[in-house]
Amino acid sequence: MNNRAVVKNRSVSLTPQQRKNKVPICLEQAPGIIIHPSFCCPQIMKQSDPLTSYLLGTKVLMLDYFPKALKNSALPPLDQIPEKGGEWICGRINRMLHVRSWEQVKHQPKNYKQITQQEKPWFPTNKEAGKNIICTFLTQIGEDTENGDTTTDKVILKDSNENIIGKLRTSTIQFYAENGYKYLFRVEIRNHNLESNKLYDLCWIILDEQACWENSPDSDNHINPLLDIQDTLIRKAVSEYRAPQKNAYKINQNQISVDESNPIQSYHPVYITDKKTLKIGHLTDIHISSRHFVFKNNKNKAQLIMNNSQNIADMVHSSHQSTEELIQQIQQQNIDILMITGDFQDYSRNIDPNSVDIKNTGSIWTELNLNRIRDSERINKTHPYGIDDTLVFSLIKKFYDDYQKPIYLVTGNHDSYEYPYGISPRLGTLRANEGIPGDHNLTISEAILMFGPGYKDILKETKAITPEQVGNFRTWFGDFTPWCSDWFYHVFTPLSDFVIHRDKQTLIGLGWGDEEGLLEPDFFPVAEYALTNLQMKLIANAQKHNKQCLIFMHPTIVSYQGDYPLSKQGKIESKPNTYSLGTFKKLRPEFFKNYLFSNKKYYILSGHSHRSGLYEINTDMTTKGYSLESATGQLKKFGDKTRIIVTGSSGPIPVQNLNGEMQGYGWDIPTATIIDFSNGETIKVLKANNETAKPRFAVAMDYYDLIGNGVFHGKDTTSASYLSTDKLSQEQTLYDFDLDLDKKGFISSKDDPYTFTAKLDDGLPDVRFIEKITFYGYKGDKQFFKVSSEITAIDKTIQLIFNPFEFNNCMLKAIEQVIFLSIKFNNNLLNIPGFKQYNFDSSWEIRIQVDKRINGGYRIRRHATHGEIPNFRWYNEEFPNEYPYDKDLPK
Repeated sequence: MNNRAVVKNRSVSLTPQQRKNKVPICLEQAPGIIIHPSFCCPQIMKQSDPLTSYLLGTKVLMLDYFPKALKNSALPPLDQIPEKGGEWICGRINRMLHVRSWEQVKHQPKNYKQITQQEKPWFPTNKEAGKNIICTFLTQIGEDTENGDTTTDKVILKDSNENIIGKLRTSTIQFYAENGYKYLFRVEIRNHNLESNKLYDLCWIILDEQACWENSPDSDNHINPLLDIQDTLIRKAVSEYRAPQKNAYKINQNQISVDESNPIQSYHPVYITDKKTLKIGHLTDIHISSRHFVFKNNKNKAQLIMNNSQNIADMVHSSHQSTEELIQQIQQQNIDILMITGDFQDYSRNIDPNSVDIKNTGSIWTELNLNRIRDSERINKTHPYGIDDTLVFSLIKKFYDDYQKPIYLVTGNHDSYEYPYGISPRLGTLRANEGIPGDHNLTISEAILMFGPGYKDILKETKAITPEQVGNFRTWFGDFTPWCSDWFYHVFTPLSDFVIHRDKQTLIGLGWGDEEGLLEPDFFPVAEYALTNLQMKLIANAQKHNKQCLIFMHPTIVSYQGDYPLSKQGKIESKPNTYSLGTFKKLRPEFFKNYLFSNKKYYILSGHSHRSGLYEINTDMTTKGYSLESATGQLKKFGDKTRIIVTGSSGPIPVQNLNGEMQGYGWDIPTATIIDFSNGETIKVLKANNETAKPRFAVAMDYYDLIGNGVFHGKDTTSASYLSTDKLSQEQTLYDFDLDLDKKGFISSKDDPYTFTAKLDDGLPDVRFIEKITFYGYKGDKQFFKVSSEITAIDKTIQLIFNPFEFNNCMLKAIEQVIFLSIKFNNNLLNIPGFKQYNFDSSWEIRIQVDKRINGGYRIRRHATHGEIPNFRWYNEEFPNEYPYDKDLPK
């Protein structure tokens, strides 16, 4: 059978399906792109509702809308264009706007969407199409149009009842306008016969001219000469973004590979449900990062105490693993929609695990030290743009394929971060974002050793910072770059903000905006330009309806600073303060007046702070927090007060401080939140349960020790002269044991035991939770002396008792005094509130030093130089097979 058909003197390649069946071949060229619904902002509708979509078309489509202009191919002034299109444009829509069930979509093997024999026009004739399709011209966009265009800055989509649907991203719409797509239409299809409780996908199909040339491959495998032009535009946009990815990824445990059958392309999901209220799953701050696949590489054998510790790679937490696990749990709850409120990725450019050859920890040191390659072409290969975006795309596509429910995203600040920074970044000697190692469930030393000498790098500082200013930049590195979110707005959705209108609910999604700022030391970044006037307009438009209103956004309304217990009373103000960590900056008084204390019950769901909580707010602006686990019971007391719900980070290890435990340096399990209105109002918290999702108590102790008050205190910790010699802190002793002496000031005999005494800090629990302490002294040739101590404890005072011979061998004979301390915990804290979530099985390991005291005896403390930052050179010289490095390392 001939592989071609000749139509209007043009040779057209045919697929086997087309040759077998009588399929109309459309040679009409009326390119259009569907801007709503979109991949991460689907259309959700009742079965009886018209199927509504929003279409950007070229002048050809506009001429179909207004045929009188065909005579001279010129459009009249916009105010003379009729509001509704006629049979001509409706017939075009009838033929070119196609719908497929998601079951068809997920098994689609081709790069271009194909028309099969089942995909027939919506209606048999143009006349029938004219009766059932309503096409409304909305506006003309673009800077260089001929007839008095509107700007692209404030393009708002509205439905036929003038309800706002969403605000279009300026840069995305400008891109489409520059490519000829300047005419915006709303399309409504009645009598569509779509089934309830089912997910569909829309596409706009035109002739693929490239596939119709005479020299097209004469093969049964040749693709259908039809395409969705938006796929081509997406590839162009992603290419301009300098992102090389064309396909999604397959993820198998800790490895990723290109999925050739799953191209990055446009999707336009439509979900049909007649439910009055929707059951909602909420994720936030999933922070998908390609780095985690490098950290978890099975050839990474980094250990603090080589050959005596657990592999750091086995302890490091993967955000992707927890996110995927929480998504599975969410779907088991039979949700209707899933919301993700920002920080869905770490960086716009990140390491490509498939572009580097990880042979050992030294390979990681080399590949992640961006300062070595920042000005070379190598960085474009190893750290391309768009890799984290592609991982998120893969995760979401899998969600659609597996569960076929709608998913919505709004942006956070990380979604516009360009360059990755080190795992413990520094501004001078100051920790710029001290929480990153804990995000990975690692102590600071473990994270730095695994990452390597580039641990402190910040590649994009915007200005010179004086010592007086440095505190104001603890977590802000000038890395926020608005265009870095373009990938999101081309592939996921062109809507920066959106509204979902239901019979009894209105759901509003608000994006972060195009700037971030930092107000004071230790503050999370705030959304500098939010809330905008347009965002307030969206909320005001939704408030007109007497419905339950839910607002989803990344910045918080209320979220306490880490050292403030959740149960403490706080007070928010018109300006951000310590009780509104990571909030928005603009229009705060107006928002509080109009929406926090209106007669309407609002639910505000956010993230950003990585700390879960339910917050109650009173008219005097005082606040009180509750754990989300207790939320369902607490809500009964709220009445009509706004419910402020902050979900803890769903990817990284989140922080928590319920009642002041661990001075605010506590950690929690990654979570998701379920909100169900089917029987009153119920809030349920889901927790990840993979092996690295439980926070290690060792990490909490390490943060308490390095950043808090310090865990152990000796007899004279108030000695200013001693404290001033501590390079890690000018304010406190970070680690301190004192050796008890007899009255004469020396050890009575060589056989007398050595007894060291230390007092646990007052902020730590009274319960005895230390099981065993072991010292490791390096004796060379990759071997360690090892000595364990007996422990006695009274209240918060503990004593370590050593055999003097073993002590001298281990401590005093260690080469270059390379000595480590390993503290093993028991489970005595498991039944105490605030500690039930911890993993106590993992030891806390520290590099220490043993100092002789002037009056005799010894003092043990964290190593002044390497108690926090490992000695890279020592690891490289003593264990060269695991830590090879071809550049000079600091001593």
